[in-house]
This record gives sequence, C-alpha cells and structure tokens, in this order.
Amino acid sequence: MKKNLLIFALLFVSVQLFAQQKRSIDVLIGLGITAPSENIEVFGQGFYLQGEYVYEISKWVDLRPYAGLILTKTVEPDLQQYKDFKVSTNAFLLGGKVRLTLPIPWVAPYIELGIGASIGKFKTITNKYHIEDSGLTYHLPFSLGIKLGKNHQTDLAFTYYIHNDKQQFAGALAIGFSIPLNK
Repeated sequence: MKKNLLIFALLFVSVQLFAQQKRSIDVLIGLGITAPSENIEVFGQGFYLQGEYVYEISKWVDLRPYAGLILTKTVEPDLQQYKDFKVSTNAFLLGGKVRLTLPIPWVAPYIELGIGASIGKFKTITNKYHIEDSGLTYHLPFSLGIKLGKNHQTDLAFTYYIHNDKQQFAGALAIGFSIPLNK
C-alpha cells in the first residue's frame, strides 16, 4: 500500500512540475544576411522569419525547436574585383537549439547553440568556390541576443546558420516577441 501511495505521489508531483514549466512561442523577423566563409566583401541580403516553441527548463536554460525562412540575394559589390562573386540563400530552416540566459531583471542576455537542417537553394561563387546547389543540408545555429522588458517579452538578436558544406553562413539581425502559452 505504501509503495502504491509513494508512486502515486511521485506521479502527481511530476505532473504538477511539468505543468508549471513556462512555455511560449517566440517569433523573430528581420534583415536576412548571407556571406561566404572566406573573408571577402561580398554578401547577400533579404528577409528572415522564424518561429520557436520555447520550453523553459529553468530561468537559465530553454529548449527551442524552431522553423524559419531566409531569403537573400547578392548585393552588387562595390569593388570591381568582386563583380562576378555571388552569395545567396533561399531556404527553409528546421532544428533545435539550447538557450543559456543570464536572467537579469528587465534585461536578459543570452547565447544559443544547436543543430538543424536547411532545405532550399544555396549559391557561393568566389575565386575559391563555385557552389550552386539545392536540396537538403545541415546547419549549425548560433545566436547572441538580449531579451528586454519586465517579463522579457521583446527580443533583439544576431542569429547565424553556418552551412559548412556550402562555404557560407546565413543569418539575421532580428527583433522578436514572445507569446506565453501558460501563465
């Protein structure tokens, strides 16, 4: 009897703890940017949109499955030597990240790391590389940002998706907001 009561109590406490975890949807929108892995003055710019399901483990750690879209095209380079170089990304992004946050009142700086997949078209044309590819590839997401406000509802972020096999990275300067799913 005591064993059954203990199991029931543990199950009840576990369900209550799980139900009390904060969950939200975060939406980010911003200026999409693509650049080659080489250090040259060529880049693409365009549009970036991402949605994340946020599962808060603690005030310091979140798990974040995400889906996003980045659409960039090459900006005409200023230097003549780079006129034929191109870099662009038009892809759907899907993956998961872990966010480590410093939960200071009104201001919460953070860093994110993860892994994901990109489905779309990628172009990196320089002296060193000639990559024009479409399909599925992996990416490594990395973000630095800051959450602002009394409840940290507003987000400012530099977010990057490193495509090693395409010799480029895509990213964004983005602003976002949180939609709480439970109180």
